[in-house]
Order: sequence, then C-alpha cells, then structure tokens
Amino acid sequence: MRERKFLYIICVVISVTLPILMLLSGVKRSLAQLPKTPIETSPRYPEIQPKKPPDIKGPIFESPDHGDVIVFPNYVVIRYNGRVLNLSQGGRGSILIPENSEAIIRGNVSVTIQYTLKNRTSRNFRFNLGIGYGNRRVGGSQVTIYGNRLITMTHQIALQPTAGYERFQLVGPAGIRDDTIIVFFNADLLVRIYEL
Repeated sequence: MRERKFLYIICVVISVTLPILMLLSGVKRSLAQLPKTPIETSPRYPEIQPKKPPDIKGPIFESPDHGDVIVFPNYVVIRYNGRVLNLSQGGRGSILIPENSEAIIRGNVSVTIQYTLKNRTSRNFRFNLGIGYGNRRVGGSQVTIYGNRLITMTHQIALQPTAGYERFQLVGPAGIRDDTIIVFFNADLLVRIYEL
C-alpha cells in the first residue's frame, strides 16, 4: 500500500509538472523563433544645465580729476539761527551770533550747509569729500555722482568761533594728473559769538 501511495504521488507530480515544463519550453522555443530586431531606445535629450544668471555689472566708479566735478551754482548756503548766508566761491562771509543762541553747542556754532555738485563728464565718480574750516576738518561724506548729473548735499556741522576770517573749503581726493588735493569750493568765513 505504501508503494502504491508513493507511485500515486509521483504520477501526480509528473502530471502536474510535465505540462508546465512543456509550456515553458514552448514559450522559450517560440521566443527563439521570433525575428531579432534591435530594440529602439528613446532619443537622448541633452542634459538640462541650470541657466547661469546673467553677469550683472554695475556702473564703474572712478576718482575725479581737477575740473570734473564743480560746485554749481558757485556758492554754499549756510543756515544758522534762523538766518541764511550765501557764501560765494572766493568770497567772504560772516556768521555773527549772540551768546544766548540755541545754535551754540559746547562753544561751537551749529550750522547746516547745503551745496550742489555738478559732474561735468559722462563718467561716474565716487570719492570722499571733506569740509574744512581753518586748520580743522569739521565734516564730510562719501559722494557718488553719475555722469552729467547734479547732486545736492546737506551737512550739519559745528564751527568754532574765530578772531578773524578763516578758510572754509570743500575738498576731495588728490587729482589724477597731479598729486594736489582737489578743492571744489574755497571762501573766507568769520564765525563770531558776541555778548549781549
């Protein structure tokens, strides 16, 4: 009985696996009989490169030479204690202020100066401008001025009282053709505090 059972199991296994093996061998044989054609691949697209940002170049700034930048019109407006003084290029002016004025701070006279610079060229300039009174520097700023343009500058400065006229100047960097300092504005100014 055991042998019969064993034989029965072998017959079942063969009857199940034989058709599967035949089916697989037939698929393999039919695949072998197919004409061999090359497999088409999809066309290759170039790799997408990220776009570089455009080279953004700002304006080029230079240092001015003598005569490239001028004070235009050729005077400086000085406001103090409710008054206005127009100090002309090469001229003389005086600031007389009473000792009880609110414009006097720690012995110095607080004033606001205003002037306009004109670029007479098509080039762009960036430079440091200094404000001098007597033998002291009393203010200044960095100036950026584009070609053929005007720029109005305003400064709050403190001027020390003097016994006589002192040189009031707006100066820039050294010139390109020579090493002398560029003087944009030059005038004589007297600052005096008087007693009541």
